[in-house]
Amino acid sequence: MKTNSPLLKSLLFTLASSLFLGTLARAGSGGVVIEPYSVGSPGKGNFVPVIWADGHPSLGQLSFKVTLEKGVGGAPAVLLAGLAPTKFPIFGITLAVDPFKPGFFTPWAGLLSGSAGAAGAGAAKAAFPLPNDSRILGLQLYSQFIVLDAATSQGLSSSRGLRISVNGGALAVLCGHRNLRSYDYLKKTSVNDRTGSSPVDIQFNRKGDLLFLTGRGSGNSPVFEIYDAKVSPLKKIRTVALGNGLANHLVVHPNGKLAYVAVADKAGKKSFVHIVNIDPNSKSFGKVIGQVSGIPSGLHFFEGGSVSANGKWLCIAEFAFSGSPKLYLIDVDPNSPGRNKVTKIHRLLGLGAMATDVAVDERGIYA
Repeated sequence: MKTNSPLLKSLLFTLASSLFLGTLARAGSGGVVIEPYSVGSPGKGNFVPVIWADGHPSLGQLSFKVTLEKGVGGAPAVLLAGLAPTKFPIFGITLAVDPFKPGFFTPWAGLLSGSAGAAGAGAAKAAFPLPNDSRILGLQLYSQFIVLDAATSQGLSSSRGLRISVNGGALAVLCGHRNLRSYDYLKKTSVNDRTGSSPVDIQFNRKGDLLFLTGRGSGNSPVFEIYDAKVSPLKKIRTVALGNGLANHLVVHPNGKLAYVAVADKAGKKSFVHIVNIDPNSKSFGKVIGQVSGIPSGLHFFEGGSVSANGKWLCIAEFAFSGSPKLYLIDVDPNSPGRNKVTKIHRLLGLGAMATDVAVDERGIYA
């Protein structure tokens, strides 16, 4: 299917219209815009087809593509896409896109490149243009390639699934010691944005117009900084002091109004998860408005976090120098009377390692 296909544009417009009506899941937090999930099924030569992306999934990226490698050369294949994932065994493969939910479609079908019948030689680039339409902002699309493969028992092989979250901006930003560097996918240029801080974590809001940074400021005190991500170099518009301690990471709530910032007290007596107002339309924009309650006393190094796309649950991983690492489950549902409180602490028994990050599924059921 060609990039300028009226059918594909119509399908995307349908998806956007549904999103506008509030019926679809929106992207969560954690900075991940392209992420594999589920499992693939091997084909000829025991090769598992590999799915990935070419380009950045942001508004106006008409050249964005979903790619396939390691299929059977010259084999017929189809790209499935939809608004809901699944893990359903059928015909010898594991289906990763739910065909029974609204929004399911097939944006591409054709023959793979490579010598006919050659194991692992087949490849494809499926056009997946993303219009400059704010109604698809935050849309989560799930995709999977299915390949006709006569070498398998039931004639099919498949890639694993690929989750694609539509971002507002086309910037990728790298942080390091007293440094911010952004790459613009549209202009294909890299810019040193500079910062006087030593950042340890950065995240965008869902719109892609604000970038948030946490790290060490002057005097090694923890800070939270807010940048205008619509200009290049990035422009700092707020600096929020976070008291004393070491800042470890931040998580942005899907509603774009709150950020959760983990700080370990230098004295080793207390750890905090500060709640910062990041709503530009609020009078308390750029201010700490509270802390997550229910955190046990003592030193806890919170090394990574993720919030569910439905905005109800925040999960934070605790790095453990000794003993078992832990996962903290926090109610962050704006409509919950018990919001911003630790509801459960899961001890990761037998892990034998230090927990450094966690990802939460769309509904906050699995981490």
